[in-house]
Amino acid sequence: MFFQLEENRYCYQVVPIERLKDLKEEIEERRKEGILPEALDRNYIGNFVFELPPDFQGARSLIVMAAPRPPYQAVFHWKGRVHRLLVPVTYSFYEETLKQMEGQINVLLSQLGYKASLAQLPFKLLAVRSGLAFYGRNNIAYIPGMGSYFQLAAFYSDLPVEIDPFGNHQMAPDCQECSACLNSCPTGAISEERFRVRTELCIAYYSENAGDFPSWLRYAPVHCLIGCVRCQEVCPMNSHLLGWIGGTQEFSEEETRVLMEGESGSSSSGAAIREKFTQLGVRDAIEIFPRNIKTALE
Repeated sequence: MFFQLEENRYCYQVVPIERLKDLKEEIEERRKEGILPEALDRNYIGNFVFELPPDFQGARSLIVMAAPRPPYQAVFHWKGRVHRLLVPVTYSFYEETLKQMEGQINVLLSQLGYKASLAQLPFKLLAVRSGLAFYGRNNIAYIPGMGSYFQLAAFYSDLPVEIDPFGNHQMAPDCQECSACLNSCPTGAISEERFRVRTELCIAYYSENAGDFPSWLRYAPVHCLIGCVRCQEVCPMNSHLLGWIGGTQEFSEEETRVLMEGESGSSSSGAAIREKFTQLGVRDAIEIFPRNIKTALE
């Protein structure tokens, strides 16, 4: 089952609740392969819950939903130059968007006499195996017309399912003869030899985790406040979305200096800096920004 609300472009796909077992088995298989970095397993994959919640034991389906989202932009003034760093789609206002999506799906289902509850599941995996999305060569999910500019969520629901669309992974048709993302990756994290991105080489992985960058990454062309979108910027499936910015915040030379020196928590300009990050939807990650900004600007 696939349905879409044309007025707000939210897209959904529904699969039987029995597919919860398939998602769990695939994640466990990836763990057995031993290729997942410890921080990725601990902070992301380790948070998945493959058991029905106590108050929703009667769930009959899983709904995966995509909401169109733009990136945001932080502009830093430093040594007479202007540096624009993106905040990629899924980093800004993430929790707020999840709540909004849960409200949207329940408004729709209530008209049919059903309900939904947010699930902690591998959203991208469910989206691809349900047929809502395709994998790109860069292992990022793409939806026709939405490119990779969307946020995913999954829900338990008592909505019945008559047709099961759950299938195998599928690469986007546009990727078959294209290698734009592979050629644009500055660290070689995308390769022809394997489908999954080499997380240990991915700028996004290091930029969103605390600690020092590896020595080789200190000289990589970092262009995002957090994460990395090099491979997405050159993707033909995103060509019609380039330039779509949700909002911009500018940081003066003094504010940039304060940030790079890690003084935003105690300086007189700290409150203004924190408010700007709030407007960008990333205030919770402020402790890792000094390192990222210094790497990008210096």
